[in-house]
Amino acid sequence: MYNNKVLHASRIGSLCDSALFYSVNGAEEITSEKSQRIFEVGRVLEPVIVNWLRNEGWNVKRNLFINSNEGMSLSISVNGGSIEAHPDCIISREDSSLILADIKTMNDRSFRSLRRDGTIKSHPQYADQLTIYAQALRERGYEINTLAIVALNKNDCQGYIDFFQFEQERYEALKERAERILACEEAPNKEVDFRTGAVPTADMPICASCTRKIQQ
Repeated sequence: MYNNKVLHASRIGSLCDSALFYSVNGAEEITSEKSQRIFEVGRVLEPVIVNWLRNEGWNVKRNLFINSNEGMSLSISVNGGSIEAHPDCIISREDSSLILADIKTMNDRSFRSLRRDGTIKSHPQYADQLTIYAQALRERGYEINTLAIVALNKNDCQGYIDFFQFEQERYEALKERAERILACEEAPNKEVDFRTGAVPTADMPICASCTRKIQQ
């Protein structure tokens, strides 16, 4: 196992405690070729979506951390380690407050779900991710209260922005979860959904597709 354990904000909303445990303790993650292509498409389209936002009148401060040394890598210190955060961008209108935004490319089903139900209900893992980003920025003096998912439907290039509010209670629950995972000396019991406590069965997709392996 590793000292100075790091939990990535992009994973903190994962349904499975065991997957998070393996991640912070150096387990290898095997990503399918299909998943790699999906991630690559998202990376390629991100600057295009930023340009669309600017054309629609948004001021966009993009975080270029992944592609250069000019970006912002944030860290929140918690008991047992830290949570690492790489926010996408901060957007605003003239004379408006700052909004922390994360850019997501989605298939049609996921996009329609976001429009119908909003981020918190349809994609709670994204709300968790942005909550950590916002807390990291707030600790550095940014007045961030509004969060947003900027979504692009890859089927028809339709765009949509879903806004929601930062919730301190949500952050505190995520912090407690992070500290619990970081403190574990062995993989926790396989409760799949940390929100509902659902127990895994052989036909659950999250278990069937798990690629985590303990690093020897």
